[in-house]
Amino acid sequence: MSDTVDTSLASSRKSNNERAHWRSKCRQKLSEHISTSLELLVEPAQVRLITTSDDQYCWKVLPGKEHLFEKQMSKHSIGAYMELFREVGVSFEAVLATSETTKQDRGSDNTFSRKIEQLESNKQSLIEELCLCKSRVERAEKEIDQLRTTVYRLKTQDAQKIDLINEYRNITVRSLKDANSAFEKFRLSAVAREWDDRWSSLDTCSYSPEEERMHLD
Repeated sequence: MSDTVDTSLASSRKSNNERAHWRSKCRQKLSEHISTSLELLVEPAQVRLITTSDDQYCWKVLPGKEHLFEKQMSKHSIGAYMELFREVGVSFEAVLATSETTKQDRGSDNTFSRKIEQLESNKQSLIEELCLCKSRVERAEKEIDQLRTTVYRLKTQDAQKIDLINEYRNITVRSLKDANSAFEKFRLSAVAREWDDRWSSLDTCSYSPEEERMHLD
């Protein structure tokens, strides 16, 4: 049991040391940020997350990072220290405080303010681009509908042409059959007339009774 207690105490000391290490790094990073951004000298040990009216600075925070400024530095976890260290100047920054409020912006020339303005501008650009894309999509859909209508009309016309060609072909076949039939009738009629003419010629060339007797003698 003694070994277990010793292990637990050692783990606790290690965790506390690591937490103190990150708290110190975080204070140093925030102090440097305040000095660089506002030209104010604030010792690392004096850096506050929840400022008062006595402080010359306050924090301007983007939505989603407010939880980092709901506790004083000493109350945070290692994860929060890491996040503060990583996000300073990115999702929050120090701005000059005024007599009216400790959370008023420094001015339009502030780096963080410009970043927010840039984000707003980018958002507006994205909205405009989205509207433009929607307009293009609607126009493309109309063109597709027109193409579909044209294709359907052409297919219908092609089908009508095919039907017309088939009808002409059927008429031609029937006409050829009728012509062949008429020609055959004409040919048979001509042959019949020719035989009639021959028989008529034979009747004309028949012998008289006397010539027939002479022919028989």
